[in-house]
Amino acid sequence: MNKKELAFLKEITDLGGTSGGETAVRDYLRGKYEGLADRITTDGLGSLMAELSGEGPRILAVGHMDEVGFMVRAITNDGFVKFSRCGYFFSTGVLSQHFVIQTEQGDVDAFCAIGPEGAKDGKLPEIDQLVMDIGCSSKEEAKALGVAVGDYIVPKGGFTQLGPKKNYLVNKAWDNRIGCAVALRVMERLKKEGHPNTFIGGGSVQEEVGTRGAKTLGYLAEAEIGFSIDVGIADDMPGGAHEGISLGKGPELCFMDSGTISNRKLLKFAVKVAEECGIPYQTSIMKHGGTDAEANFAAMTVESGNTRFTRATVTYIPPLPVETLAAALQKQTENGVSSYSVDLTWDEIANMDGYSINRRLKGQTWGQLTDDV
Repeated sequence: MNKKELAFLKEITDLGGTSGGETAVRDYLRGKYEGLADRITTDGLGSLMAELSGEGPRILAVGHMDEVGFMVRAITNDGFVKFSRCGYFFSTGVLSQHFVIQTEQGDVDAFCAIGPEGAKDGKLPEIDQLVMDIGCSSKEEAKALGVAVGDYIVPKGGFTQLGPKKNYLVNKAWDNRIGCAVALRVMERLKKEGHPNTFIGGGSVQEEVGTRGAKTLGYLAEAEIGFSIDVGIADDMPGGAHEGISLGKGPELCFMDSGTISNRKLLKFAVKVAEECGIPYQTSIMKHGGTDAEANFAAMTVESGNTRFTRATVTYIPPLPVETLAAALQKQTENGVSSYSVDLTWDEIANMDGYSINRRLKGQTWGQLTDDV
């Protein structure tokens, strides 16, 4: 992966934006889409829609802009900050970690504090029992820094690369800035190479608190075919379920999650495409959680990369060339529309044709696309 792409991925994951506080992410993406999209729109909740016009079906492919984080619930008399989840953040990923409180006066560094008596009877405290230490000794000092009830709290970014080949990328917020990055690169590729369809990129808000943005974005986009681009979770590490989902070993085709059941016709087609393009794939059932696909706009979920340590202060992901995901996303739409999950690593689809599915879709009607679904 080249330095420019690495810099882009660092920028987009370093941005702080938990559910309801995605402004910085939206502004960043809007700047990237300007001059690229024919039309850019924001809905009332804050989701971003960027449209590249064409004559064929309206195809929506977005990630959600929000990351898991917290919100200031109270400030104690001795200057500590109590907080509540904003999205489901694993408690094991919070202790002794570096965070940023986003105040009206600017960012305030904070560390999650647990004293020597914090673990009682071998049990760690719940999230609601923890506090953030911001170096203050009184409520007045904390307020003087600008800290107030309702402020968002996000992990401190720390982009780095792991492994002997430096081919694993580490930072917060891969869930789901990687989906936003993929949608942008798809449009860039289609803009350059040409396409017959209307492609809609952008990003939804508040996925982590109930796929709220996907609902309004779906109505705004009026898409005939939809993709929710998200992340998968590898289970191949110590303590994992070891049910066959390994980091970097190919697309994850998910039969079912908590919010969707995959359309078998489309799932079979996804397998066919993977085999035609030489893409290794994995199959799974997601036992917990879901994506924007469960909202009304999405036909399916494309999980753009398996990750480790998601819903924590750091997550790592295999090297994924986003710009090559366009064909893989669109190929899945040829013969039907429903919901399923597929994790596509960028290197595995690097040689795929960028817009062949657009050519194959041209001239087909919505009825033909959904026949027997």
